[in-house]
Amino acid sequence: MKDFLSKTISYKKFIILSLILPLFISFIVGGQMYVYDPLQIYHKPYFRDKTFFKDMRLSARGIIQNYDFDSYILGSSMLENTDSLEANEKLGGNFVNISASALSFGERSVILEYLFKQKNPKGIIYSIDTYMLDKAENVNYKNDYRFLYNESSFDDFKIYLNRRFMICGTLWLSTSTCVGEKDLFNITRWGLDSRFSDMFGGVENWFKYNRQEAIKYFKDIKLEPFVSKNTEYDFTKIQDSLKTTLINFIKDNPQTKFDLIIPTYSRFSYRANTKDNYIKIREILKWLVVEIVKYPNAKIYGFDDLDYADNIENYKDAEHYNMDLNSYHLDSIRDKTHIITPNNMDLYFEIMEEKIRNYDVDKILDFASKE
Repeated sequence: MKDFLSKTISYKKFIILSLILPLFISFIVGGQMYVYDPLQIYHKPYFRDKTFFKDMRLSARGIIQNYDFDSYILGSSMLENTDSLEANEKLGGNFVNISASALSFGERSVILEYLFKQKNPKGIIYSIDTYMLDKAENVNYKNDYRFLYNESSFDDFKIYLNRRFMICGTLWLSTSTCVGEKDLFNITRWGLDSRFSDMFGGVENWFKYNRQEAIKYFKDIKLEPFVSKNTEYDFTKIQDSLKTTLINFIKDNPQTKFDLIIPTYSRFSYRANTKDNYIKIREILKWLVVEIVKYPNAKIYGFDDLDYADNIENYKDAEHYNMDLNSYHLDSIRDKTHIITPNNMDLYFEIMEEKIRNYDVDKILDFASKE
């Protein structure tokens, strides 16, 4: 009987320990991860420097919640090089750049919704990436980070439930892989990285510093005659999507100034794309210009009527321009120049179209064919 009771008690202890021990360990690990909190989801850093991740899909949440910025730069890689300190100097306010590579309109809308619930921003600089327009109807958040920006804070913790962050948090590591980098004001600026800055200066540098990508790019090009005649397109889905992801935020927040930048891709990029690509872009942008003029707190800026895009040396590939154009964007916002309106948009697109049509692509293609 004693043996039976002894075994029963031991069995109960085993059951209790089996239940309590994992909970205790989870509590300890969870508490440590809460304090460690590399994404600053719950608080600013304790016992370590303030650090941020380059991918603003991860970092924007903590920056918006924990820091007193009143103006934001939100776009794709085409705005990542915009210097927020330069924006402060030229435009006033307290800017931070939360742009991210290939950040879609749908992704930005999730960030904007969170931003306007948390803050009352004075200004937002936003890129109208024309290569995304065909994809604009897809409002869905394309990655796994949407839950960071919902109304609940409880599910945010699952971002840390992976091997990377668990090892980092357990060992309290302060490497850039674990907690990011200190320089918030330059963290998005890939133009400062020699891996990319060396590629400016001409097509020869595309091959010199990123040969495999350059070969692949030119291999896929099937040059077609440039076509500018009007074609009927149904833009209903794209229009509805842009209303949801951008225009409604402009409409609902008249206290916030929206400066919308149309990125200036190289002339070669338009010639290398499908023959009707320019027409689609032109027509949806014309619709957007007419739509945006309804709201006094928003302006669209375009630079495709300038000579900048004629010079391929200004680009590290067919789309990505150098940092000097990001600076020029800020000058234009400050000086209220290069604003596209219903009154000047026809002339603007006529000049742009003429420059694309007359662009000499043979020199670039001849060089690429010899590589």
